Amino acid sequence: MNLQKARFFDTQAHTSWAAADYTGPELQKIDRMIRSSGLKKGMRVLEPGCGTGRLTRILSDVVGPSGSVVALDGSAAMAASCACRVRHKTNVRVVKAALEDYPLPEDSFDVAVCHNVFPQFDDKLRAAEILADLLTESGKLIIYHFLNFDQINDPARKISRVVMHDILPRHPTMRAILKSAGLVIERLTDDSNGYLLSARISERAVTERRVRSCFLPLPISA
Repeated sequence: MNLQKARFFDTQAHTSWAAADYTGPELQKIDRMIRSSGLKKGMRVLEPGCGTGRLTRILSDVVGPSGSVVALDGSAAMAASCACRVRHKTNVRVVKAALEDYPLPEDSFDVAVCHNVFPQFDDKLRAAEILADLLTESGKLIIYHFLNFDQINDPARKISRVVMHDILPRHPTMRAILKSAGLVIERLTDDSNGYLLSARISERAVTERRVRSCFLPLPISA
């Protein structure tokens, strides 16, 4: 996340769209997303662009004490609000950092949930590549919005010039981006209940990952 964009989202941390509790219909949509992702107790979850932590708290409850959630946000105000919201959750780590800038070990997460955030990535292919590297071989990437594709990209909804060009790629482009990153779409639903994409690591990417692991440098003996 660039500095200008981070500063913009700093100003939004206490607005109703970012901080208000989810409504009943929104909670129903989140339940659909959770069922689609296969989230369950004990899983390790990455949430880039966690915002004020509304979803973070729910993800924490779903994976339980035996699971974990790493929540990232490039906006200091958003990250601070998230940390406050989940302060009693022992299985959540909140980090003020953009996905592209924070080092995480590869093959670390069972699920990565991008809720209302994928359009904000300036380099969407690079973001998808990072997410793919961070997922386990059986891991899933979830890209999720309460709104459908047309509503997400409606210029009239853009509340600032800073995010005017933050759009969700059209379906063929999204498929191409994810394929280049080593991901294959399992499900893409775009309807009145919102936009929901689920992707997994491709067989080719799994094979390439295993081949790379065979050539890791050996530790130097003392």
